[in-house]
Amino acid sequence: RVLEGMLARDPQDLAAHAQYNGLLYRLGRADFLSSFDRAPQTPDIRLAKPSLLIKQNRSDEALRIYFDLSAQEPDNVDYLTGLGICLSMEKRFGEAVGVFDRAIAGAPDSVHLLGHAANTLISHGDPERAAALAQQGHARAPNDQICLALLGTAWRMMSDERDETLNGYD
Repeated sequence: RVLEGMLARDPQDLAAHAQYNGLLYRLGRADFLSSFDRAPQTPDIRLAKPSLLIKQNRSDEALRIYFDLSAQEPDNVDYLTGLGICLSMEKRFGEAVGVFDRAIAGAPDSVHLLGHAANTLISHGDPERAAALAQQGHARAPNDQICLALLGTAWRMMSDERDETLNGYD
């Protein structure tokens, strides 16, 4: 009731939505995520619902939302990123790579985006391109562990000796 009251007072409170829907999910309630549908459809609200679905490994549901959002705003990098993540989770790697390419064109400095794209490229069997994106991310954020891990994985896939230098298994 407390969270419902908070959402009634401020239907755009993302933290309250997250807590409320987390509780509904754990309780197995059918109205999980319905609070987002009742809220004003601001960009933050529109992004929050599929983000929670992804965290619950419900990428098929999130994918439908991201397809709709990106159809309405085809150049929105946040929507494209979510779409690419969902496509990758659904093992639709070729499609995901194309979506990530469009997103990177709009936000070439996003380390988060470069990491997701590199991860998808590794899964798609393109370690050379994955390494290039991971290196771009690493250049922008030298301590980013995701880019470093992906770089090491890509180098290992290519039998590149730099993997041993980076990871130092011995």
